[in-house]
Amino acid sequence: MVSSYTTNKYIEKPANGDYNNTWSTPVNNDWDVIDTAFGGTTTINAVGASGTVALSIAQYRPPVIAITGALTANVNYQLPAGVGGFWYIFNNTSGAFSILFSSAGGGSTVTVPQGYTVAVICDGTNVGLSTTNAALITSSYANPSWITSLAASKLTGTVAVTNGGTGQTTYTDGQLLIGNSTGNTLTKATLTAGTGISITNSAGGITIATAAGGGTVTSVAMTVPSFLSVTGSPITTSGTLAVTLSGTALPVANGGTGATTLTGVLKGNGTSAFSAATAGTDYVAPGGALGTPSSGNLANCTFPTLNQNTTGSSGSCTGNSATATLATNATNATNATNATTATTATTANALNTSNNYQVNSLGVGTAASGTAGEIRATNNVTAYYSSDATLKENVQPIQNALGIVSAVGGKTFDWTDAYIADHGGEDGYFVQKSDFGVIAQDVQAIFPLAVRKRQDGTLAVDYEKLVAVAFQAIAELRAEVEALKK
Repeated sequence: MVSSYTTNKYIEKPANGDYNNTWSTPVNNDWDVIDTAFGGTTTINAVGASGTVALSIAQYRPPVIAITGALTANVNYQLPAGVGGFWYIFNNTSGAFSILFSSAGGGSTVTVPQGYTVAVICDGTNVGLSTTNAALITSSYANPSWITSLAASKLTGTVAVTNGGTGQTTYTDGQLLIGNSTGNTLTKATLTAGTGISITNSAGGITIATAAGGGTVTSVAMTVPSFLSVTGSPITTSGTLAVTLSGTALPVANGGTGATTLTGVLKGNGTSAFSAATAGTDYVAPGGALGTPSSGNLANCTFPTLNQNTTGSSGSCTGNSATATLATNATNATNATNATTATTATTANALNTSNNYQVNSLGVGTAASGTAGEIRATNNVTAYYSSDATLKENVQPIQNALGIVSAVGGKTFDWTDAYIADHGGEDGYFVQKSDFGVIAQDVQAIFPLAVRKRQDGTLAVDYEKLVAVAFQAIAELRAEVEALKK
């Protein structure tokens, strides 16, 4: 005999005489089905789904169905025709598409809004909400606007503002809804026209315009600053306003020169008129066809700081002046008393050694790499580090130095393409693809004193100080050897 199954939850009904001595098999299976039907949950991933998707018995048997994933199309999850029951549908999806729940029987369909849980019931053909009580629905959901299958005859009264409604049922043309925080209500209001304004209310619109008529201008006048004059003001009927300078020249205080004719170089004199500068007194006159300066003395003048290479012979100032030396190739930055940056040092061979300087990167015998904080040299870099005993305290042997050396070891490796690009590219001298050394994370794990974190978050190792670890490791190894000899 062949077993039969129930319509809605597919519970097995063994035929008479089946499962002889194994009756527990269908009984236990059916109890599992019943348990799932009462309290099970199905999670359906909607990613990639579209159109109508038939639900399997394993998917629709539990009373709770949770739908997740990012939607790329509308999806209609469909029960088999004739299958009825009650379900809670959780729409936990994202994406600007809809989730529907229907029956293959061809009846009504329910849309499940994103972020909501909807209780639905199916009679084998139609799928609908589990209740048509409007008061219950609007109190259970913050946004009831998605409920499209609710019959109008089931709604009574008005939907309050607190439930997403307006609290109003009728309007006249042009009426507006005005919020009122007292009682959290919306009040109907109509605009009132003021003086010179007309308001026309229509179905779904308001027209605001100026009222017919207007005023009359009887006089137009112009006021100008004292260095200007105006004629033709005021105009009472018709005419032209003309503006001219009051004097012969626009004053310096108003953006002019205060003079009508000038020759040569202009010389300022406070806020009064400019005057022509005198050669040999106010400035050194050019001597050659290309304007090469000649030497001369100027009284009470100040030279700006010279940052560019110039040509010609030197000149000097007397009085409150400073000596300015013009040279084809400067070998000393002579005017660098307070300088911290050599702004133009193309041919400068020496800087003021009593000052402090900061550079982005430095190349000795080669071009700087451009990587901030990096120094490159094509020959030896000789330096000695502070190590005097009088400068130190709490001196202790490095513990487990042999273990540190064994744990760190030595590695060969290839630099990443990003690292090589950041350091100016592979040149076979300073930067090469294949290299050897240690791994900073290995050192940090057992001897963090030798590791520093840079501003970009990467780790760097003090290779030179690791020599001290090697020294102590050798000492420990020798002690072990000596112990073995005994």
